[in-house]
Amino acid sequence: MSERGSGKLLLIASVVAVAVALACALWIAGSPAKERMRRMDRQRVGDLRELHQAVDHFWEQKEALPEDLEELTSWEGLDDPRTDPQSGKPYTYQPTGETDFRLCATFALERSQEHSPYGPGTRFDRWRHPAGQKCFELKVERDED
Repeated sequence: MSERGSGKLLLIASVVAVAVALACALWIAGSPAKERMRRMDRQRVGDLRELHQAVDHFWEQKEALPEDLEELTSWEGLDDPRTDPQSGKPYTYQPTGETDFRLCATFALERSQEHSPYGPGTRFDRWRHPAGQKCFELKVERDED
């Protein structure tokens, strides 16, 4: 084979190797769009966890649940209202009992036990969700003295 022919063969092999490596990387990591959806869902879970903590704090101070998110977020010392990072719509909150309440969000992807680094039985296990609308039934976590 001539030098020109072997150079061409080397170039083709290099292009194929790079294409295979890129395809493998995308298959392992997922597409950039899917990673963005994962990031948005992690933000939603983080926001709901913060709202849960804010409801707990509100209850500790007032021994009552806020009537709605507006009352919770306008209460002295709380940050701006939490909204969905993609749609900009507020999360849904609803008191369901004396110390029980519901927080809802719409998720892009499923987060199952297999996808959680924490596994079952941990405090993070409660935040598993399907793709789509999910309401979490929560309870005020009182500090026992």
